[in-house]
Amino acid sequence: GNTRQKMATQQKGRGKAAGGDHHGSLLKDRYGNILGKALSHSDGEVRLNALAVLCESRQTAESLSTQDFDLLRFFVPYNMTSQDPSYRQRMETSLKKALLRIQASCVASV
Repeated sequence: GNTRQKMATQQKGRGKAAGGDHHGSLLKDRYGNILGKALSHSDGEVRLNALAVLCESRQTAESLSTQDFDLLRFFVPYNMTSQDPSYRQRMETSLKKALLRIQASCVASV
């Protein structure tokens, strides 16, 4: 729904932050702050959408930034105890995508 569209817009902005300029740095900080808030939101749907934005990339070999990895490390421990099978399945799907990205970026850098 609407939340997914907002998250997709944030993901598009993330790609622009890759440059080393000042504006890119500000955008990346803002992106991390917004995504961090979404990953800790009280609504599980918002958290899962934020996780999907964090883990998915158009380029499968695009590595996770340090900030993205830190956000994942923040998210996982607080969401592993969910009793909802659907929630756990969606979380697993996103985390698999992140792990595949990490694997592909390692292979690509060799």
